[in-house]
Amino acid sequence: AHFTPLRHDVARLVPPSVRKPLLVVAVLGAWQILAGTGFLTAARQIWAVALVVLLLIKLPANIRIARESLSLKGRWATSPAWRVPAQLLWLALVLWTGR
Repeated sequence: AHFTPLRHDVARLVPPSVRKPLLVVAVLGAWQILAGTGFLTAARQIWAVALVVLLLIKLPANIRIARESLSLKGRWATSPAWRVPAQLLWLALVLWTGR
């Protein structure tokens, strides 16, 4: 979604206080791909930290999305009730597998 036409909808989910939301969406998408790929290497502990930082950066946006029931193209990628708990689960799993 970070590099498709859907990126404009993703940019709408970025908190309004963030300037250049399309740039932020692209940078975070690239970070996610790089860290996810790096996580498969011998340096997975370093990349696990990169993924944890990424998830923490995205957490405020996910809280806002859940609170305001924001959607992409009129649909939720994840139910608002599950969005933040799912992100916390991802954080725990990345920490666990990255050790």
